[in-house]
Amino acid sequence: MKNRAESQKLDAFPGPLVRGRTHKDDVIQFCQKKIKSVQNQEFQTDKENLILLWNLLILLIKQHGVSFE
Repeated sequence: MKNRAESQKLDAFPGPLVRGRTHKDDVIQFCQKKIKSVQNQEFQTDKENLILLWNLLILLIKQHGVSFE
């Protein structure tokens, strides 16, 4: 049963992440789905931290990995 759940997670991932081939909007949509998934989990520990992490990843993708100065 666990292998099936892991397989479904892997199938949902928009990879492999290859510059110029993987569209950033696909990765952002994946991150947004992960945020919704975390929000819907009633007993998820560190829910706020996970949401913050996914939002940070979205921000980095939108900034093309360029640091904030």
